[in-house]
Amino acid sequence: MRAYEEKKQSKFKHPVLNRQCTYQESFEIQARFLAKYLMDETKQYPPLIIKK
Repeated sequence: MRAYEEKKQSKFKHPVLNRQCTYQESFEIQARFLAKYLMDETKQYPPLIIKK
């Protein structure tokens, strides 16, 4: 569980927003993208794909 908590706080460059964010922040960002798509405010949902 500790490794999961540490990973959530690590940063990466969000491929859609093109800025640094934590994995925890990315959960909310993706939820907002999904909400906009479901409410028909946007035509596409941009999935989060992280390449290692």
